[in-house]
Amino acid sequence: MTYMLIIAGVFAVIAVVVVLMLQKRGHKSTRPKGPEHVLASNLRDEKQKSEIILKAIEDGVFLLDDQKIFQAFNPAAGVITGWNPQEA
Repeated sequence: MTYMLIIAGVFAVIAVVVVLMLQKRGHKSTRPKGPEHVLASNLRDEKQKSEIILKAIEDGVFLLDDQKIFQAFNPAAGVITGWNPQEA
């Protein structure tokens, strides 16, 4: 009899935990997007577009920032310099 109560209690706790986890997951996906989320999404989209264009250019193109650190290096620049674009 005692074992049955313990097993029933364990199942009840598991059920509550599962319900709480499902509710928490639902709140994350239904949360409205604020302006910072929209901006981050737009920036991510623009970066992807820029990378596609950069990779499609047949001329060697690289971009240095003000500290002379490579920010962009396309595959054609890798062919010209002999450097791996991911390492550059």
